[in-house]
Amino acid sequence: MPLPPLAPLSSLLRSFGSVAIAYSGGTDSTFLLKVAHDVLGEKCVAFMVVSPFLPRRDLASARAWCQAEGIRLVELAANPTTDPQVAVNPPDRCYFCKKNDFSLILEAARKESLAVVCDGTNLDDLADYRPGAQAVAELGVRSPLRECGLAKAAIRDLSRQLGLPTWNQPAAACLASRIPYGETITPEKLRLVDAAEDILQAAGFRQVRVRLHGGKLARIEVPPADMSRLLARREDLLAQLSALGLPYVSLDLEGYRMGSLNEALLSPAAAAERILGGGALTPAEALHLLRHAPRPDLYEAAHRVTVALASRHFDFCAIVNARCGQCAEDCKWCAQSARWHTGVETFGWIGTEACVQAARKAEATGAERIGIVTSGRAQTPRQLDELCDALREMKKRTRIHLCGSLGLLQEDELRRLREAGLESLHCNLETAPSHFRDLCTTHLLADKLATLRAARRVGLDICCGGIIGMGETDAQLVEFAFALAELQPRSIPVNILRPIPGTPLGNSPVLAEARILDAIALLRLVNPHAALRFAGGRTQLSDDAARRAVYIGINAGISGPMLTTPGPAYDDDRALAQEAGYEVCQHLRPE
Repeated sequence: MPLPPLAPLSSLLRSFGSVAIAYSGGTDSTFLLKVAHDVLGEKCVAFMVVSPFLPRRDLASARAWCQAEGIRLVELAANPTTDPQVAVNPPDRCYFCKKNDFSLILEAARKESLAVVCDGTNLDDLADYRPGAQAVAELGVRSPLRECGLAKAAIRDLSRQLGLPTWNQPAAACLASRIPYGETITPEKLRLVDAAEDILQAAGFRQVRVRLHGGKLARIEVPPADMSRLLARREDLLAQLSALGLPYVSLDLEGYRMGSLNEALLSPAAAAERILGGGALTPAEALHLLRHAPRPDLYEAAHRVTVALASRHFDFCAIVNARCGQCAEDCKWCAQSARWHTGVETFGWIGTEACVQAARKAEATGAERIGIVTSGRAQTPRQLDELCDALREMKKRTRIHLCGSLGLLQEDELRRLREAGLESLHCNLETAPSHFRDLCTTHLLADKLATLRAARRVGLDICCGGIIGMGETDAQLVEFAFALAELQPRSIPVNILRPIPGTPLGNSPVLAEARILDAIALLRLVNPHAALRFAGGRTQLSDDAARRAVYIGINAGISGPMLTTPGPAYDDDRALAQEAGYEVCQHLRPE
């Protein structure tokens, strides 16, 4: 019987019938190959493209593991340096390289009569610059780990449980990633990098990169904790590296980080120009802007994108708390979980008439939509009937658009709700995929993604955002922004954590206003057309910060009471929006 988190992945792979797994020997593809082979047996075949881009140590370990597991490994010879589009090493080199590699695998899989080609892309890969992902998508390659909502931390944990030797293997990338963009890639340079990294790994440095600049300068990246140990062996390592033909060796004091050669690709002004021209940022570029861009330049770039591409109509919505508290889930930020002692008021279903009156009140104040919000993981059949009755009555007696935040739902349930009058479903990702399991263990991000995809299939708009300030790193904030971009929601609620005593996050520091503005700028640059919506925690902002947030990227809001915390008055944010030049819906009289 598969481990519970493996069930969706196993089910998906089983539905393919037969698979070709693009195998690199890394943590992700090894895990995917193991599960696929366990499910499909001989109908699962591993394919490895063997080229100068592949470290020799990875090839040797991949061969040994496949032999031990009884998995058939097909090796496909290639030399990407013979392709001029790859050899000249443009920033999108990976696109051409992946196109070539996967074309080889697809042809080989076709000859083997294998139905589907899969790669090991996971959710975390959204947070790095990967132009090859576009090539993979264009060729129809499936990414089961990403599709099932599996991030790196979960894959490592499951790999450990399955006894895979790669569970704690350092992140790997092809050797071409060590050559700066614009410098020609040659087999000689790749062999030099491979040999240099072999020396450092043999010396005990597991997480290491040797970036080769100008063919002569080796810039070594190791984690900061390993720097003193490396310097202690300076003379020995210098002698070995010099013998390879590296006259200059430096230690990067910033330490190891993924994709460091991507960091200087773009300025805020150039980023705005690209987006306004129909292009998009890469995750590495976004991370570099977040970490290094001068703030006035970053905010101005986001403002330009907001003015040109986002709606100039400031969209207001209200919410009605239709069932509160006693939730069995363990979301660490939420006052409504029955696991935390927060003193929040709890109550059951408020009834159809109360929902109608809340909608009429919201409509009268100028809100254009209202969301019914209920606590709990999902809806029982009786609760679904109650919601459908309320939606029908609200649709009949008001003109306001109807939304719902109703937990995890199946496609047939969503179809019933849409037929009753629901127009948009709200279901937040909450945070970066790689951070979600740190904050909630009773359901998976994959459950949320399944609900959102089902909502879209039945014709509902989707509203999807999250909460900033829950301990996410810069990289995770970028990952979150790109996870949203992949979903393309019409509306992105931007919640700011309001630490609630009694919850596990109750003692979290209040987020600095500068960090909030940075997050809004990032979200706007990555999601240029979406409605970025003031949501929970809005009242924590000073008047000046709120005004700057609207300038940078906010163009929608939730006004009136939130679920368990106060919200801004309708008139306050209406005045703020009008001051910024937005059109707003005026007060209406109830019918």
